[in-house]
Amino acid sequence: MTSAKACFRRASASAAAATRLCACSAAKEEVARGTSGHRRRKEKRHLRLCVSILWTSISLSCALGGFAETIHVTGLIERRQFNPETGAEYKESYRLIHFSVLFGDPYWQVQGTNLHMPDHWLSVCHDGTNTYAFYPPVLEDDKLSGASLPSRAMIYTGSWWLLHYILNERMQIYPAWIAYCLRPDSLRPDKQGRIVTLPIHGGRDGLPVNRSEVVPAKDRRFIDVLRVIRDRSLDRPPKEWMLLPHYNTPRTLQEYNWFLEDIEFVHGLPDGLVRSEFVCMERLQYRGWSLPVRCVMDHYLSSVPGKLWRRVTVLATNVQWSAEGFDPVPRPSEPVEVADYRYRRFERKRLFLHATYTLQPGQPWPTDRDPELLAQAEHYIRHGPRYDAFLRPGPRHYLAWTLFLALVVLPTLLWTLKLRKTGLPRSAGHRSQSS
Repeated sequence: MTSAKACFRRASASAAAATRLCACSAAKEEVARGTSGHRRRKEKRHLRLCVSILWTSISLSCALGGFAETIHVTGLIERRQFNPETGAEYKESYRLIHFSVLFGDPYWQVQGTNLHMPDHWLSVCHDGTNTYAFYPPVLEDDKLSGASLPSRAMIYTGSWWLLHYILNERMQIYPAWIAYCLRPDSLRPDKQGRIVTLPIHGGRDGLPVNRSEVVPAKDRRFIDVLRVIRDRSLDRPPKEWMLLPHYNTPRTLQEYNWFLEDIEFVHGLPDGLVRSEFVCMERLQYRGWSLPVRCVMDHYLSSVPGKLWRRVTVLATNVQWSAEGFDPVPRPSEPVEVADYRYRRFERKRLFLHATYTLQPGQPWPTDRDPELLAQAEHYIRHGPRYDAFLRPGPRHYLAWTLFLALVVLPTLLWTLKLRKTGLPRSAGHRSQSS
């Protein structure tokens, strides 16, 4: 608030100085020109207009720099799973997550902690251009304790929720992001009139095979309904899917087989199937905002369409307002292993998926033009394997086949030809006569 008052005082002083300066200039021109009273009144109106425009400009710059509005929402997220055929709840799958959301356009920050397993946490934030996700290694591997290992992070361009599937599955806080951070005007239809959304739940491991139906709220900054629907017109050849900018392309034969299984699965989904539905059930009128306070996101299985399988409920318990801005991207207090997708490149049949580095405590985040990371990408493009190398026989395969032909196939072939020329061995002939 102190910075806001200081900005106000600077604006008032600037406006007053501008008024005195313009008035003094106008008076001098009046004496020099000897203008009439009508002309003086006209120039005074112009002077007031100029001062008004100047004051508006200064006030706007202060609003952008010192009067940034921030909303802080905290609450709980419940995840429940059901048998879609009987409706019985799987009690062991119940999860309760504490969430926190800070937002003030264009910045946002979403955090969550699993109250059953406090070492399971996730933080995702957007600085207006890039998105940063922080998480513990234990989220990717349950066998790790996570105590002695550094945190992990990923960076990518844009504000969409694009995490690994395993992070989304174990820390389902993306409905809170939909409730408070996903703007309806960011969901624009394509040339065919479809709103094509990236796979929120699957993230970097999911294929964009769905379209969305969106109902904006009366407060156009929020969404009332977001319905995700299977659309077969979005299907494409596997090779095109592999190279989608947001997708984690398979790097091994095993990952490629999983990729083919995913394609087979989505091809089996009926066209028009509602896969998930987000609905805002209750809102709070707060300082000119119509804030969501209770939202529900339901998921359905293709085998039992229309029958509830999973429900994730977002319930806000506290809302605060501040005239101060906030820094959406924290400086890490411990070493962080970073996967930086801003450096993704596809050239010469080679795909550099992301730069990799460790950010030390207090160290600033690198830009997207860091020389060392650009060199890392360039080295891979020049010397790394093709993106489909696991599907192509390498030198070792050729050597193995050569040895097999030289040591097995060729001797066998020569022995067979020799038998044809000389006939059966004598011992074989004696056995034939005896029989």
